[in-house]
Amino acid sequence: MNATEVTPQIIQLEEEIVEEIKMGYFKCRQFFEKYTNEEIDSYFEKKKEFLIDLCQGFYQKFSGYENVFSGPKALEYINKYQFVVIYYRNGALNYPRSFSVFIDRIKDFNNIPKETPDMFDIDRYITNYQSSRGLDQFLHGFFKKLRRIDIPLREREVQVLKLISDLNFLGFKSDGTHRIFSPTDLEILQALQWTKRQSTTVSRAVNFLYNYKICKFSSIIMNTSKLGFYYALYDDYNAGLELNPNEKFWEIPFAHHTSKIACMPFSTVIDRLKDVNYIPLTHWYWNVNLSKFHEEKKSGWSTFENPDFFAESLKSFNYKKWILNQPLSYDLEDHQIEIAKKLSKFNLLSPETLNDFSPENDTKYVYGFLEKLARQEVFQYYPNINFVGTDYKIQFRFDIKDSKLFEKVLQGLLTFPVVQIFVNEQLGAALGYIKMPRPVVSRFFDFQDDFVDEYPEHTFSISTASKVFLSRSHDISDINFSIKDGTAYLN
Repeated sequence: MNATEVTPQIIQLEEEIVEEIKMGYFKCRQFFEKYTNEEIDSYFEKKKEFLIDLCQGFYQKFSGYENVFSGPKALEYINKYQFVVIYYRNGALNYPRSFSVFIDRIKDFNNIPKETPDMFDIDRYITNYQSSRGLDQFLHGFFKKLRRIDIPLREREVQVLKLISDLNFLGFKSDGTHRIFSPTDLEILQALQWTKRQSTTVSRAVNFLYNYKICKFSSIIMNTSKLGFYYALYDDYNAGLELNPNEKFWEIPFAHHTSKIACMPFSTVIDRLKDVNYIPLTHWYWNVNLSKFHEEKKSGWSTFENPDFFAESLKSFNYKKWILNQPLSYDLEDHQIEIAKKLSKFNLLSPETLNDFSPENDTKYVYGFLEKLARQEVFQYYPNINFVGTDYKIQFRFDIKDSKLFEKVLQGLLTFPVVQIFVNEQLGAALGYIKMPRPVVSRFFDFQDDFVDEYPEHTFSISTASKVFLSRSHDISDINFSIKDGTAYLN
């Protein structure tokens, strides 16, 4: 919605929506404080009636608002799933499920956190927010608060979490072949070396982690440079080049500029970037490392410490390093390109979805082709981690000409729980982000401050902006291209 479309009536309507969400939030707080799983059988129907009434009240008032999903399907969602979809930017608020899930304990004991998460910050935000500030700003702040929630985990859930977030486990099956489908409960049980009697324990832990979005391990990370695409970094000071959606991969605002990563067919680079002082990216470093996470009452990260970035012996392990300037040694045929395009869009593989990737080919062929792509580091499963204290994200952009210092800083950054870094190693240029436990944030700012003082000849900028664009899999599904000699050409 652009500025010319915002009428006083819409402003008033959005303020009323904010007030309705606030009221619904506190109604949920009161309801779930009163009713718990102590009498789950008698309370379950009461909960369902309460949530449906809450949804119907909202829907009757605001179904005409353009960002509220409406129609027969919406009514089905209300009666079957008890939520209303309110679209917001690239996602949605499922009212009231997006917040009620954290306080609803009218479930089987094994399907709820061992303790109710601390909701104090959200309570305060909801109480103090002035609806006159608008719906967009309200939802922006609300989602920020939700992402900061820490969900207390049991020991079994911690053990399963560490395994299903392990990049080697997600990349390879027990026989050493590359993983095409996400791990099964049986594979998790065997990898943990638990007995068959503990299979139910594994299933409960996996379902718990998935249902609360603590760890979703069914999506992928994809390297389209293997398909003849080109990754370029440039710092935009004057908004000179506007990337189209098919080219935009990363966009991070800093104090004096916006750093962007473009991803496009190699054949278009000269024309599209002719007026841009860009840096060709040579490597993509990434890691998810929860080895220092433990079951603790207050913080699962008490043993995690910031690295000494200037130590000679600093070295990270088990991270991934993808090469961005070595395409596949063979060219894909048109039907193979179509499979790769669908992979970049759907990001979800299962035995049931193989036909969706290429109806013309049998599933055995599709599986074999995907396994070949995985073997050549075109894609891998990636764990999406939430609600375990790693919500604080810092973006950074640095230029370090000293190769030894560059390597020290790079290795230090790779020790954090969640890391993504794009680099040109020859030029010492990098753009990336880390997600870290909040107790160590101040130490990282100290490092950046010390770095600027001690190495004025180099640059190291940081950004804590929340309005960023970051992707792990470049959607190439709408690009009509072919590949010749390792280069993607538009058709």
